[in-house]
Amino acid sequence: MNRRKFISFLSFSALYSSSRLSWGSDLYHIKSMSELRNFKPEYIGQEVYLESYYVGVGRGGGYFTFHEGVRNDNGGTVISAVGGGYWLRRLHNDLCLVYDFGARDDIDGFDSTNAIQGAIDNCNHISLGGGNFNISHPLYLRSNIIFDGDFGSLSSLVPKNSAFMKGSIFAPGNYHPDFLQKIIKKQILDYKNNSIKLDDVSGFRKGDIVRISSHESTLSFGFWVENYIQLSRIIKVDSLNKTLIIEHPVSFDGELELCLASTDSVKARFGRPLFCCTDTIVRNTEINTWDYWIADSCTYNMLFENIYGSAKSVVYGNSYCYTTFKNIRIKFTGSVSELAFGSHFTTLEGIYAISSDEGVSKKEMISWTEAGRNCTLSRFLLRINNNETPSTIIRISGHSNAIIKNGQIFIFSNSNNILSVENYGNGQPECANITYSNIDVYAKESINVFCDVFKANDTATIEKVSFHNVRYFGMKPKVALLRLRGTPLNTISGVDAIIYSKYGGDAKIAHAKGNYIHLTSVAYESNTEDYSTNNVTYSKVN
Repeated sequence: MNRRKFISFLSFSALYSSSRLSWGSDLYHIKSMSELRNFKPEYIGQEVYLESYYVGVGRGGGYFTFHEGVRNDNGGTVISAVGGGYWLRRLHNDLCLVYDFGARDDIDGFDSTNAIQGAIDNCNHISLGGGNFNISHPLYLRSNIIFDGDFGSLSSLVPKNSAFMKGSIFAPGNYHPDFLQKIIKKQILDYKNNSIKLDDVSGFRKGDIVRISSHESTLSFGFWVENYIQLSRIIKVDSLNKTLIIEHPVSFDGELELCLASTDSVKARFGRPLFCCTDTIVRNTEINTWDYWIADSCTYNMLFENIYGSAKSVVYGNSYCYTTFKNIRIKFTGSVSELAFGSHFTTLEGIYAISSDEGVSKKEMISWTEAGRNCTLSRFLLRINNNETPSTIIRISGHSNAIIKNGQIFIFSNSNNILSVENYGNGQPECANITYSNIDVYAKESINVFCDVFKANDTATIEKVSFHNVRYFGMKPKVALLRLRGTPLNTISGVDAIIYSKYGGDAKIAHAKGNYIHLTSVAYESNTEDYSTNNVTYSKVN
């Protein structure tokens, strides 16, 4: 009996003592990461079991194997060993939990920025494991990774109204016009479709992302923005003919230049090298910040899916290219969406935006501008609280081939316009092929203009605008259901509008011709305006 008790005691000690052998094996159990760093390995290939990153927390543990040689200690998957060599963490399906790098969600206010950034920098598949973490700096996303919150959360610790982007959650790329002006570009000698000829292709490799831009640019908010911007992947380098074959064709007629989209030679915000994030997925994450959850950005072939929480904007940023935002649900304090600095071929799908109880700071809720093209907003719902009256709900300006469709908008009132296409000339890229379709707008109080097309001067360019099956449910607009405003020398044409209003509304047309407009209402509108140069019809429905 006494011998059995003694054996039981030995078993207990083996299971729970520091750096101990588990009973019946040579597998050492290590209590914490700090203890692993001080544990001296006995032979190459030795395996130990780490119980927890921090003593007693029960997170961040796992199996480690000792290897000879030298690798940099990254704080999570590679740990330097006493006397040389390193411990390598065994991963399951290449998955790293942020706990593995020291992130903690068991202490209020604990800053997990460095731990989570460490996981991003060293792993290809990162998970929050459903935990709720705090950060004090935006997380810089690498290319070719999967970041999965597994429905955990990231919240900013940065005090409200700190410097721009201090409270951001992610930095998928970091473009801003101020930084791009510093980059050295190569003149494109000739181009056709997917082929680009240079005087030297020695600095380029297959798989690189290049940035193509026009010489002409327009001043926008104090910065020069090129009138044509494109990102594309190199799929072949033809050294003999000094030619690059790129993934997507160039759609521009004019002089162009080119540079690598990522470079260590130019430093962007916070001293980080200028870079473009490619082929990365971010999903299933709650975000909470007073700032933009993404601000400076540059993406190529990225997916953001199932992102929800609170932030200054729902989808905001620069140079989103071939990128999808899917099922994004944000309570916002600034605006719904701003796509700028050459965003193209980007889709926003399943967007739910509700304004904060504190109100919103911007006057335009959705603004797409700065040489963008081929962007789509689909399946969206926008709610503006009664205490906010933004002047414009959606404005497309300097952006072509934009599609806004299948949405609902709920507002209190509006002082300018709801759905608009506007161009200000003076070199601003044209607005061409803009489509609003299948959109219902509900207003509790009065609005001024429902649908609006505006050329600001004789150099403004707008071509082919459609309002199809857009419906307005609210008081009769004070100014117009549809307003077209050109100039005597620059008339508006190519507008095709089919608009419904529950309580009526008229068309107000100045300097426009060749437009096809049909207004439908339960309250038939008579008008005295001269529509002789436009095809304008009204019909009454029950």
